[in-house]
Amino acid sequence: MNPNGAPSNHAGRAWLRDAAAHHSRLVARARVTPACARPVPLAQGRSLKTVTGVLKAANTPMQVREIRVAAQELLGEKLLRPSVTSCLVANAGTR
Repeated sequence: MNPNGAPSNHAGRAWLRDAAAHHSRLVARARVTPACARPVPLAQGRSLKTVTGVLKAANTPMQVREIRVAAQELLGEKLLRPSVTSCLVANAGTR
């Protein structure tokens, strides 16, 4: 606090200094080990058709990871596990 009662900016300066140091550490770490991009989720209709096709072709119970692997082979691209799970949950009662 200044002698005239006005608040001081010392805390703000310290916060900015800490933020700048943290930013520098993050940038240095990103140069050493850059983050990998996650695959983009497929449209739900496309995922649903693929998962349904896998289950019909198998005609036996399957685990989610088995469904996902088979669906990825059909699509020729990555399929996120939550996409498969949401297809199964959304259509659990249908046959």
